[in-house]
Amino acid sequence: MDTEKEQHPPRIRQRRLAFGVWSAQDLLDQIHRSYPGPVILIMLQFPTPFASTTHNNTTSTSCDDVNARNSQLPVDQESGFMVTSSLLETARILLQKKRQALAPCSGGILLQSNCEDVAVTMRQMAEQVGFSCMTTPQSKKEDTNVTSLALPQRTRNWIVVGGQRAIGPGWSAEPLLAKHGRTETEVACK
Repeated sequence: MDTEKEQHPPRIRQRRLAFGVWSAQDLLDQIHRSYPGPVILIMLQFPTPFASTTHNNTTSTSCDDVNARNSQLPVDQESGFMVTSSLLETARILLQKKRQALAPCSGGILLQSNCEDVAVTMRQMAEQVGFSCMTTPQSKKEDTNVTSLALPQRTRNWIVVGGQRAIGPGWSAEPLLAKHGRTETEVACK
């Protein structure tokens, strides 16, 4: 057996569009190894959220209770969640690669989630590997009504246990992509 083929996905042929069945990490690794041009934008949009560790306004000490969580979700941000420090580090390297010749700034990463705790976690992870947050035209303002029915139960539980809010500078109140560029998750959440 060829161990090289087992360890690395096939090379990406240079085209305007390609579909691949790889993990996010394998895809970015492959782009890093084989794509000669600059990468301007990486979008990590609506990854499957890790299981909420808050249930009925209490913090769970164990996510092993299948009845208390969706068993199909990654257990937590350390076990099975798509966005990892390694993935973000690879993204940072890709976004800086070969950009110096084209522009003084490196590319950007767009992180989106419809789960506030997941969004906060992704931002914290991105900042830990060297990303900084851009200013947004309209920062998201705090919703002081924690019991608001407009907030998902997961978010209300997150707020009650003191989770950091996705509000203020760097949190956009408006979509950053053009309307025709929205994902089906964004459309469904409106």
